[in-house]
Amino acid sequence: MWLYQASVEVLQFLMNIFANICGCGIHSYIAIRIIANYDKMTQYKGFIVAQSTIFFIDATICLLLNYVHAGDNIYYGLPFLPLSFDVFTTLGSIYEVVLQIEAALLSIFNVYRTCVIVRPRFKYMYYIIAISINVVSYALSRMFMIFLKLEYQIASVAISATSALPTIICYVVIQRFFRDINSSDHVKKMQSKLSLGLLMQVALFEMPSY
Repeated sequence: MWLYQASVEVLQFLMNIFANICGCGIHSYIAIRIIANYDKMTQYKGFIVAQSTIFFIDATICLLLNYVHAGDNIYYGLPFLPLSFDVFTTLGSIYEVVLQIEAALLSIFNVYRTCVIVRPRFKYMYYIIAISINVVSYALSRMFMIFLKLEYQIASVAISATSALPTIICYVVIQRFFRDINSSDHVKKMQSKLSLGLLMQVALFEMPSY
């Protein structure tokens, strides 16, 4: 059943469909190509496949939820696949878990890359620290979100943003590392672009919190 009336609601509905279908297509393509083209899966490739799989699940859930909020009107579900409130709530809870797994994988991937370049033997200790930061920041942000006062809401958003700390630290460490060693300009540029890309990915990930 078609529920949307205002043009902004229709536009938001179409953008949801387009964005999530693109997300599913891109990440499934990445995972399938890596699995099909390499007989031996390294830890680096495993991280990429895991990340693409989680992003595929994220996009699929978003597609099913199809949350449209325009003015005082709130819609969810697809016109040809309506969702009951219980199903919507369950999918929303799963989506929250998936988001935290995404944040943890982003942190772990950044830590892995930094440790391989700088200090490989400490990577497992840094994994634990990065995951702990993500878990604690999520738990505290949800705890503060319970309270309705504006101060607590601001604190919740600020605490949630601390999950980006591992990526920011890794970005600074790698930038300083390549600045201080003798390597080709091509390598420095490639590493700088990758570091900036990962930093932008985390920034885009945190943006919905605001």
